[in-house]
Amino acid sequence: FFDENNDTLELAMKEASNGEIKMNQLFVEFTNNLREVSTRPANPALLDSVRIADKDNKKGGTALSALATVSARDGRTLTVTVFDPASVKNVENAIRAANLGLNPMIDNTMDTRLLVPVQNVGKEWRDKLKKAVQERESSTLLAIRNERMRVRNAIKKFGTKLSKQGKRDAENEIQDQTDTFTKKVAEQVKLKLKEIEKA
Repeated sequence: FFDENNDTLELAMKEASNGEIKMNQLFVEFTNNLREVSTRPANPALLDSVRIADKDNKKGGTALSALATVSARDGRTLTVTVFDPASVKNVENAIRAANLGLNPMIDNTMDTRLLVPVQNVGKEWRDKLKKAVQERESSTLLAIRNERMRVRNAIKKFGTKLSKQGKRDAENEIQDQTDTFTKKVAEQVKLKLKEIEKA
């Protein structure tokens, strides 16, 4: 008979619960990121994910909103007005590198302003949008699997203080959450791809 410490089982299940919380955060971030892959007319929110690398190699870079203002010039063009003229090229390169399928250019009438055309949704544009969705899907699923691995490793550290059944229950719980959030991601991807096809 294995006399399992209830506190140990509670800690193991709490690890699984923390894993669920983290996976939910990842899912919320994913759905927010999907909104940036827009088939609609130019919207400043399209550039929310753009980060500009800085000299200090700050993790993730600097948010575009800290270096420029973004507005919709018309239904098919965004304008990005950069505060510091020395940062214009870095901002331009960051927008190109953001995997949004956008091709900014410097406004001839103002050298600190970028014009960002939002193309009509043709086949090539749809393919770019689909690729952006799939890349976001892949990175989110990887993050979810990494969180599952973190929880499993944490459960293993309880060793013999946790019964085989307790270990199994905790691992089953985090696997169930992994399956749940993987399915939720897939459902959102399916809806987004359908939206792109109809555009």
